[in-house]
Amino acid sequence: MKFVGHTRFSVYSYQSDKFAATRGKTDENAYREWLYAPERLEPRTEIFLEETLPQIERAQKGKHDVVHVVCYSPTLPERYKAALQDAERTFDFVRLHEVDEPVSGFAPPAEAIRQSVQWSLGSSQRLGIYRLDDDDLLAEDYFDRMAKYSEVAGPGWRVSLGYGYSAIRSEGKYYFARRDYHPMVSVGMLSIVDLAPDGSIEGLHDTAHQRSDTGGPVILESSEVAFFRSRHPGQDNILAKFKGQDFLSSAVAEMRRWSPISVQDIGHQFPVLEGRIDEEIAPRDGAVELLTEPIQLKEEAVRFDSPHRRGCLLSLEIEGKYNRDEMWVAYKLRSTNGAQIDDADTKARFSANLIKHSTKHGYYESLPANERGPRRHLVVRCPEGVELTDFEIVSKKKKKVTLKSVRVYPLLSSETSHP
Repeated sequence: MKFVGHTRFSVYSYQSDKFAATRGKTDENAYREWLYAPERLEPRTEIFLEETLPQIERAQKGKHDVVHVVCYSPTLPERYKAALQDAERTFDFVRLHEVDEPVSGFAPPAEAIRQSVQWSLGSSQRLGIYRLDDDDLLAEDYFDRMAKYSEVAGPGWRVSLGYGYSAIRSEGKYYFARRDYHPMVSVGMLSIVDLAPDGSIEGLHDTAHQRSDTGGPVILESSEVAFFRSRHPGQDNILAKFKGQDFLSSAVAEMRRWSPISVQDIGHQFPVLEGRIDEEIAPRDGAVELLTEPIQLKEEAVRFDSPHRRGCLLSLEIEGKYNRDEMWVAYKLRSTNGAQIDDADTKARFSANLIKHSTKHGYYESLPANERGPRRHLVVRCPEGVELTDFEIVSKKKKKVTLKSVRVYPLLSSETSHP
């Protein structure tokens, strides 16, 4: 089976209802500025050229017939067009295709498919068309695993490998590496099609990936890792799922429910990430340990000075079971300009940070009771004019729990921005 990959490289899709970034937008200039903003395109270009494409080359292993079509718009800034043209010269499987209208996520235009596989009138081919965003990676054995389905699946079938890894991207590196199980995830989803003698494509449908089984049969196989997803604020699913919320707070809140994964396991399937990924939530050299020895908590609070006034990442190690709302962190704040810190605007800003406010406790956040692994992770980011002076870890449990570590990191920097 011949594989045809498809990536939409920031294709101009103003007013398309298929993307959270464009859905309901009326200001086309604002959309264009967001789509082509350097802070959005620079990291995506870096990932695609230095990680995504080299990883495809490794997975191809010189034995699979693979072409990868990259669709882009004529309005894409010239420097990024030039970068894609360099990639086409560097990787013999890359095929650039300019489009002047929105493109389906599942496949490039039929013309591009026919050109990429060198179809000729009267010939027919079985194809596996896989979709891949410009900031996602396929595992080393992706094509090995997908090749076996060409004989058991027919046109109209899809194949989903629903198990992978995710990590938060910051300044070219990845943190907080976690297992990511999402059946019928878009990353690497394969559509089985036939390219008919008359040039038509049989079996291709545009059913949303998460509802693929409503458009045809789906083979779901998640026994081994198959993809790596970079988490950053410019992602379409981030915009849709966490609209109005702080990206880092939302990403950590979602990912802490997933199991941690070792760097060695990631490197085995994604060697292009070697030396660029960490299990910790932030760079290790920025960590400050505030606890000199373990302490036991029982219906009491323990206070710590904050080494980072504008906000921080908290990593707490707690031994002992507790339920939600039995333990929390209370943040002690002060105004730097004399303004109130309990006004509606400040409350809204902290709410976007997933931090609540009450008359009794001030600003506070419950410790997650469902986090996988030995640590609990929280994010606090102060709005302009507010500083974090200290925080308290509060327990309302009658039975003791042991606080073994209180590690504080500076906030990760963000590389992309919302439209």
